[in-house]
Amino acid sequence: MIEVLPVLLFALISPLILIPVEKILPYPYIIEELAKLIIILMIFKKEKLFNKKLPIFVLLSGFLFTLSESIFYLINIFALGDLTTIPKRLLMTGILHIGTIMLIYLFGRKNNISLLISLFFSIAIHYFYNLWVGHFF
Repeated sequence: MIEVLPVLLFALISPLILIPVEKILPYPYIIEELAKLIIILMIFKKEKLFNKKLPIFVLLSGFLFTLSESIFYLINIFALGDLTTIPKRLLMTGILHIGTIMLIYLFGRKNNISLLISLFFSIAIHYFYNLWVGHFF
């Protein structure tokens, strides 16, 4: 399964690539979900190649995306001086990113329309998550 390594690597470095894009286009919920769509499309391509479903790599991709994004936000966490937010952030963003990438994967398998609908719902979930986090934290 070494052929899946580029997908996992892309999931790990995506947040680094997206940070400057999000500075220019302040819509992280759209940009990050589009990056996850690319990851899912890469996984779909690998599934066709192996003729095998690869949901574990979807979960792992969501986790790696969460982990690297959280590492990049450590600067903000250190600036606030409250390190207790690190586990909360990892848990909450982990649920968000793993959940939305799984949503795109599971519902996007049927056809292109389902893929677009699942992308729309993942963007909406991410948008409302950001509102909720901004309101309560």
